[in-house]
Amino acid sequence: MAGASRMSVSQAEQRIKQLRPYMKKGQGGITASGGEPTLQPDFLRELFRLAHQLGVTTALDTNGSCPPSKAPGILNHTDTVLLDVKASTEELHKWLTGQPLAPTAEFGRRVSERQKKTGSPVLIVRRVILPGLNDTEEEMQALVKYLKGLPVTPAVELIPYHKMGMHKWKELGLEYELTALKPPRSECINRIKRRLVRADIPVL
Repeated sequence: MAGASRMSVSQAEQRIKQLRPYMKKGQGGITASGGEPTLQPDFLRELFRLAHQLGVTTALDTNGSCPPSKAPGILNHTDTVLLDVKASTEELHKWLTGQPLAPTAEFGRRVSERQKKTGSPVLIVRRVILPGLNDTEEEMQALVKYLKGLPVTPAVELIPYHKMGMHKWKELGLEYELTALKPPRSECINRIKRRLVRADIPVL
């Protein structure tokens, strides 16, 4: 993909060392995002391990598809997990992502269990709001049920849908199926926020 480059763990370590002086204590860190960063689980584990050795906090932005056998090694060195839950009903999740919902939901549960036992990593659920798709009452009910059923109820970050990533689909030769979708209005975001707050779910 345009703009991408390969990097070894040692190269990443040097980059972190260069940037560390600009990271204020407790306010700076690294975030692994994607694509899906857990597709390179061994690199990610070593990157986060080195970051902790250097006193740098770590965050994982993931869709939860990490292989179960690889997850513990990564989570041992993760401070925050930003879990992207694109939909809370099986049919819609499969339509949006091409993948079943269960792995995402189970990954979130494992993270929440660790958080309850050890305090880390902290789970935050991210929801990109797609008007008319994942903002329905059915979706909200399913999302609330999932969040309230976790060992620790996570905070939710509501992210308005935008089209800035469309070029990535073109670069990969894939068809983008949401071209007609428009960003949500502020009323839509506020409605969802009120729905979650009524269920005692924190909204960031």
